[in-house]
This record gives sequence, C-alpha cells and structure tokens, in this order.
Amino acid sequence: MAASSPLIAVLAGGDSLQIQSEIKKIAKRAYGGDDYEVLRYDAAQKQTIRAVEELLSFSMLDPNRVIVLENADTVKQRAGSASQEDDGPVGNDLAALLEFIKSPRGEAPFVLLVESEKNLSAVLKKALSPKSVVKLAKTSAHKIREAVIKRCQQAGVEIKPDAVKFFLDQCGDDAAAAQRELEKLLLWAEDGQTIALEDCRRLIETEDDESVWELTNAAGQKKTRDALHRLHQLLEQGDHPIKIMAALSNHFRLLYACRSLKADGVKQDQWAKRLGKPPWMLDRAARQAGQFSLEAMQNAVRLLQDADADGKGGKSDEFMVVERLVIDLCRLA
Repeated sequence: MAASSPLIAVLAGGDSLQIQSEIKKIAKRAYGGDDYEVLRYDAAQKQTIRAVEELLSFSMLDPNRVIVLENADTVKQRAGSASQEDDGPVGNDLAALLEFIKSPRGEAPFVLLVESEKNLSAVLKKALSPKSVVKLAKTSAHKIREAVIKRCQQAGVEIKPDAVKFFLDQCGDDAAAAQRELEKLLLWAEDGQTIALEDCRRLIETEDDESVWELTNAAGQKKTRDALHRLHQLLEQGDHPIKIMAALSNHFRLLYACRSLKADGVKQDQWAKRLGKPPWMLDRAARQAGQFSLEAMQNAVRLLQDADADGKGGKSDEFMVVERLVIDLCRLA
C-alpha cells in the first residue's frame, strides 16, 4: 500500500550499511514491505532535476519506488545571491529541490544523502523539517564482523575464522567494501559450502581492480588528468599496457551491457541473472554507466577494440596506445 503523502528524509553521514538499512525502513513505512525499487541520482553529476522529475512521474511498471539523491550537499546557493530563482545549473537545481520540498507531490519517498547536515545549503535546511534529518554513525569494524557472520549464516555458508580475519584485514571499517566483497564470496559459495582463507585471498578485489573503477569514473567525469594519474600508477607498479587495456575493455563492456539493459526497460533486479554478475557490481556499474550516453558507450567499445589491435599488432608503442586510449575515453563522456 502506497503512502498517502511523500516522505522526505535526509540521511547524514553513515556508510552503505547504515544507509541501506535506513532506506529499507523508509520503504517499509511507505509501502509496508520489501517490494520496492531504489532509483539513485547524483547531485554532483547534475542529476538533481532528473530526480525531481522522477518524483513527479508515475510508473505503472514500478509504482513502488524510493528516489535517492546522492551528494545532496553539493547543491548550494550561489554566493552573494539571496534569490532561489538564481540562473544557471546550480540555481536551477536548488530551485527545483526547494519547490519540491515546500510542495511535495506524488507518493515516492525522497531520500537526500549528505556527508553532514552542516554541509546542506542554508535555504534547504530552513525548508526541511528537523524531524526529516537522520544522523548516522559509521559502522564499526566489530559491527561489520557481526554482520558478515550473520549474513553467512543466513545464506547457509560457513566462513572459517582465519578467512574472517583476512576479510576484515582487507576491508577494515569500510562497510561498502565489506558488503561488496561479501556478496562476491556468497555468489561463489553454494549453499552449505565453506569459505576458506584461500578463497578470500583469491576472490577479494585487488587494488588493480579498484584502480580500473577509479580510472573509468574519472573518464566519465571528463577528468583527464585524474584518469591519466590512475593509469600512470598502474604502469609504474609494473602492470603491462595490454593487461590494462584488457581490464578496461571488460569493464566498459559491463557498463555498456548495463546501459543497454536500462535503455531496453529491463528491471535492474533481473540484470544479475542475465549478465552473471553479482548485484553489488551491477549497482556500481549502473551508476558509473550513467555518466555516459549509450552512443558514447558504443564508441568506447570501438576505441578499445582499435587500441587492442594496435597494441597487439606491434606497430605502435603500447604505452602510447593506452595513454591515447584513456584520453579518448575522457572525451567521449
């Protein structure tokens, strides 16, 4: 049953585990159960107005939605302007948020994610009800350990003590990393199977894997300098250009697949079955793919194919090929 009026909540601080738990509570208040879809938008990527438009729209296919606006504290009033009708993208984003907060419509809950309540624009603070702000504390390493063991028990999987120790040493108090890596381990482990130390060593994401995500993210934001910095880090630590291009190729193909499924109207909860990838990875890929148009993704795949042929053909310097590739990818976004 849908809520009679939209719920607006601000989640300040916390981590992915805390935020996920709060969103689940909000959805239960709105819809009375777990049948809902979370649609995420990023204010830092100029998606605020799209989020508001989604709140005002109605979907017969997915009526139970929770709209999440990440980095909402990046929407601020222009310095020296007292008008909420300020011109430009920043002013428009602020005006759209204020209009919805003051006159909420529709039925979907609206969740604003901020690092700290203090970072919110003063006019947004004034418009929001103090009761709408939920301050979250970061999950401790002890809590993460408890959550890991409990999740394994729920999945019918045993995880050895030395595997737990290695897992926590790798993830520390990073709840997002812990959640991501645990879902990967559980996807690999079948019901009743044991997760041993060697399994964790083999499956937990390496720094190289993370660097590819960061490199692609920089390309999606057209931050050529940051992307080249990530590339040079990989090269300096001894990674071969062909290996980097292969990793980028696999990564962009995943992003392209996510972008295509979304364009075809396929629900995200069906992507894991279609692509054979864990939900945490597809959720992350979907957000990153949103930085590129479908045409840009198609061009990226072609660029990667051409670079691979140039690198393996021996006619061009492999280091120059991968560097030019990264620059071209940044221009596509």
